Amino acid sequence: MPKGIDKILTAAQAAANPGLAHQYELTRRKVLSAHESSAQHVLIANGLTPTDSDDAAKYLSNTLPGSYLGLAAVLEHPFSRGSVHIKSPDPAIYPVIDLNYLGADVDLEIFADIMLQLQTVARTEPFASLLKGKGTVYQPGFVELNEGNVRAQVKSTMSSEYHPCGSCTMNARDKGGVVDERLKVHGTSNVRVVDASIFPMHVRANSKLILYYLCPVKYLSSHADKRCQQSRALCMQ
Repeated sequence: MPKGIDKILTAAQAAANPGLAHQYELTRRKVLSAHESSAQHVLIANGLTPTDSDDAAKYLSNTLPGSYLGLAAVLEHPFSRGSVHIKSPDPAIYPVIDLNYLGADVDLEIFADIMLQLQTVARTEPFASLLKGKGTVYQPGFVELNEGNVRAQVKSTMSSEYHPCGSCTMNARDKGGVVDERLKVHGTSNVRVVDASIFPMHVRANSKLILYYLCPVKYLSSHADKRCQQSRALCMQ
């Protein structure tokens, strides 16, 4: 079991929001399941630019001479949770967004294990024979990983995959949810949210695949509500 999971679960279950505690329990099951992947491994042609981790266009490219191959990992089931808060009644003022990456210690521990595993993969045949020094020659900016430096390296080279979600989660209102199963905002009669913000947890796939499903759900839900209203009107007549 990765370090920190029990501590996070205890803190979540003691929190006022029972929905978050449930999310942590489901995430824990996924991370420990033999049938689930904790990470997605990605090969990036021509390497990466670790000093530009805040700029995706620069990060996913490399201007150094020579041929490089980037090995990256994407955390599939993060425990960390960020926040979005309005700071002004003026709609032109941007909200305060705290992504809080690696806010949960266990995410860093899982990432560290994954990166050490990737290094082992690069040094394992038949892959190793395709790389200089059989996987021991590093692009400038990257170093050989070990138990002592891997966490610092994760922090300094980590970047977003730009698939944010969860700021208007679908869940019961008493569990911190914002929308119901018909995508309708709790306490309203005709306000719906139809985007990735309704996902209570991240998905082990590209988020747009799930978004394609939401449009027909929204259409069917809104029409079902209209039919119900028409039926009530007929009964009242």
